[in-house]
Amino acid sequence: MFKFLMRFLEKLAKSNEKEFQGQNPDCCTINKPEQTPQRPNNSEHNKTS
Repeated sequence: MFKFLMRFLEKLAKSNEKEFQGQNPDCCTINKPEQTPQRPNNSEHNKTS
């Protein structure tokens, strides 16, 4: 049982290292996407001539 637990923790550590790239995860960045979707600029479309 001890070997299983140690193997699980080693795999978890490797997975976290890959996922967080050496940075400390916190509540503000853990669920934040890499890039925020950009909304199209509608200023040209909304102009009235």
